[in-house]
Amino acid sequence: MGKKLALNVFYTVIIIVCGFGAYTSLQNERWIWLVSFLMLGALFVIAKIRLMKEVRAMEDPRIKK
Repeated sequence: MGKKLALNVFYTVIIIVCGFGAYTSLQNERWIWLVSFLMLGALFVIAKIRLMKEVRAMEDPRIKK
């Protein structure tokens, strides 16, 4: 369970960094960087949602994967 908590914190930090990078690239009109940060952020949001579902399924066996 500790590994999943650390992974969740890591995902959160990466999402925040991607948000800051997207904001900065928008201010500097670096469109390819903006798209890259948004895509990477979306990837980590999806991974975080999957991780949360997995943790919930471990706590409550009635929830199906």
